[in-house]
Amino acid sequence: MRSPYSIPTGEALRCTLCPRRCLLREGQYGLCHSRRMVEGSIEALTFGKLSAVEMRPMEAKPFYHFLPGEEALTFSSWGCNLLCPWCQNYHLSIAKEHSPWAMEYGVEEISPGELVKIALERGAAATCGSFMEPLIMAEYLLELFPPAAREGLKNTLVTNGYVESEPLEEIVNSGLHGASLDVKGDDGVYRRYMGARLRPVMETLQLMVERGVHVEIVYLAVTGVSDGEEVFRGAMEEVLEVVDPSRVPLHINRYHPTPLFHSPPTPFGRLMRLRRLAEGLGFTFIYVGNTPEEELQWTRCPSCGEVLIKRRGLRMTEDRTLKGVCPFCGFHLPGVYA
Repeated sequence: MRSPYSIPTGEALRCTLCPRRCLLREGQYGLCHSRRMVEGSIEALTFGKLSAVEMRPMEAKPFYHFLPGEEALTFSSWGCNLLCPWCQNYHLSIAKEHSPWAMEYGVEEISPGELVKIALERGAAATCGSFMEPLIMAEYLLELFPPAAREGLKNTLVTNGYVESEPLEEIVNSGLHGASLDVKGDDGVYRRYMGARLRPVMETLQLMVERGVHVEIVYLAVTGVSDGEEVFRGAMEEVLEVVDPSRVPLHINRYHPTPLFHSPPTPFGRLMRLRRLAEGLGFTFIYVGNTPEEELQWTRCPSCGEVLIKRRGLRMTEDRTLKGVCPFCGFHLPGVYA
């Protein structure tokens, strides 16, 4: 599919989907490998080509304040515009159109309308672009979200937020309801490990919150990279400039090694120090994930202290709220509840 996100620059085209703004000549791919210049235009190579379509609990995104206990039809293609070396889904994020992975596993062609039909048939409460970077599927999202919303589905993304404001506004306006947004560290982490910047992610966060999109922030504490208190504080201070910490949930997740990145798992004590630091910065709903400590994933009422929602692993096990309202004191939890 021809992409509208480009401007001519001499004999080349500059992609305007994300802040990378790749300059492409005939036959060249963008850094994300989801865009290529073909016959004088930039083609969105991933349109309708899905590498995964499966039902997943909202808690797996993670969303803890968005339709708890429900499931989303989760889909992906291939590619990413940040390429973190510790990526847990590296087989999708670094895959290319003709990579060994794509040749071995292949992709399934599913139109936006067909995906909505599948979601309804499987009893999904939402759609969710995940596993790779879904914002580089912008053209697909723009055709998926409106019909999904008309059918009563919520539309969500698990995203790095590295996108330009124009396509982001179009995606939000087309019917984006929720985003699990990765904040990978302070600006130094973005520059050193991804050749990117933190500021565009904060601009994405601000626009989403201002437009009423429910956002939950995910911070993967990578050992030796982003698990230090100084880096964490620097990242969270940027977040605090654009959000109310009493309204936006924060997930501090434990890192585990991957075949491409070999630092040891994040020490548990370090996760707890970051949790205490987040409390000091004013965050109300703080969760520590990827650990066996179930209580660190429970939701408590900040007004009366009662446990309201319990979770185990990637599932909700008990919801004592009245559609997000504390039955003990009447406090309204931020979020979206069925």
